[in-house]
Amino acid sequence: MAKKLRVYDLARELGISNTTCLELCKSLGIGVRATSSSMDEAHAYRVRKLAERDNLLGSEPPAAPAPREAPRPAAGPPGAPTPAAAPPAR
Repeated sequence: MAKKLRVYDLARELGISNTTCLELCKSLGIGVRATSSSMDEAHAYRVRKLAERDNLLGSEPPAAPAPREAPRPAAGPPGAPTPAAAPPAR
């Protein structure tokens, strides 16, 4: 059974953007619609060779992960009562 590969996995392997990989697939006539579409290993080989020929390998750095927000400190010691809501203004 032929191995299937998703467009976004191939893009990550080649070091190119998902959009660029999708455009390469479409230019070769590979029937993919989105980056989550899968293709046979033979199609992936053709895309790899085209990317290599066009000198696209690793041309786009992978997107940097978004910085994580530091965890917020707890409001008080565990088991401490929470402050009551302020009375409504009159």
